Amino acid sequence: MKTKRILQMLLMPALVVLISLSMPALAQTESCGSNAADTVSFSRNSSTLSDEAQTSLRTFSQGILPGTCRVVILGNGGGSKIDEARANAVMGFLTGQGQIDPSRISISYSDQVPTRSVVLQAVPVD
Repeated sequence: MKTKRILQMLLMPALVVLISLSMPALAQTESCGSNAADTVSFSRNSSTLSDEAQTSLRTFSQGILPGTCRVVILGNGGGSKIDEARANAVMGFLTGQGQIDPSRISISYSDQVPTRSVVLQAVPVD
């Protein structure tokens, strides 16, 4: 499991670059705090957040600067019900335990997002 997390951390910058090519606003994360990007992985056929995912989301929500950033949740672009349920699970956690105002969060889908994953990106408010 630790190896998987290390691989995600190594691949995350490349994923952000790929996604930001089609969504340029995602490239501007420097002003949003120390945890401006993260990836949450799910078990096969599940939208339940693991303890590790909840810890990661808690760290993400605490690390972004309130009032200056909005959060983009990127689900896998497969378009299945499970992809939607995973993105909604992340949003539910961020608006509940993460205490982020729902008006500051949007959900999009991209084929660049790995299967069984959701990518989080904090971007400056326009």
